[in-house]
Amino acid sequence: MRKKHLNVRPKGAFARLDAGLVVEAGTARGHPIRVRDSSCPNDPGYAGIFGIPLDNSDLELLALFANDCCIEIRGTDNIDARLGTGRLFCIPDP
Repeated sequence: MRKKHLNVRPKGAFARLDAGLVVEAGTARGHPIRVRDSSCPNDPGYAGIFGIPLDNSDLELLALFANDCCIEIRGTDNIDARLGTGRLFCIPDP
């Protein structure tokens, strides 16, 4: 990831969420949430979540994301940027 010029915090993490459930959670809490594909050839797996309160004031929405929408969370120490592919791959748990 550092080869892609991304600043990665040593104790950072990436979360993978179910986009359909994210939209449903937003609707249930009264937020018109959109999940937009922001991928590009050098970063094919990125999407942005738009419409959530910027101040994180809806704690119940955040709880829905964590409890109902989250598929997996990986620490940056468990992600490998394979040379020559331009893609990020998760390293499976042993």
